Amino acid sequence: MNSGSPVEGEGGVAVAVTEERSIDSGLGCGAAGASTGLGWAGGYVGTGVTTTNLAGRTLADLVLGRDTDLVHLPWVGHRAKRWEPEPLRWLAVNAIYAAYHAADRHEARGRPATSPIAKLADLISGH
Repeated sequence: MNSGSPVEGEGGVAVAVTEERSIDSGLGCGAAGASTGLGWAGGYVGTGVTTTNLAGRTLADLVLGRDTDLVHLPWVGHRAKRWEPEPLRWLAVNAIYAAYHAADRHEARGRPATSPIAKLADLISGH
């Protein structure tokens, strides 16, 4: 709803994902402690509002030093593994994309089953 007021600025959000990209291993949540009031949460790409809510409640308990069930979840203190160094990561991602595009072309030409190229790309990408 426009209130008729001029826009003074604009909001934005940085999107970042962990290398693991998995609900069971990519989530992370931690806090430096009540003395600093600092915390972090992330890695829950694609899982939306519910996980964000859980992360916020978990962070609140961690920062406030509460001993709740939330602070004992497996994602508390989890650190995702580091990305592969550039340009290796970029080359690998683009090679997978190219393989899936090639598989799509084969299947669009009437291949009756999943292309072996797609099966190989799935194997490499972990799907």
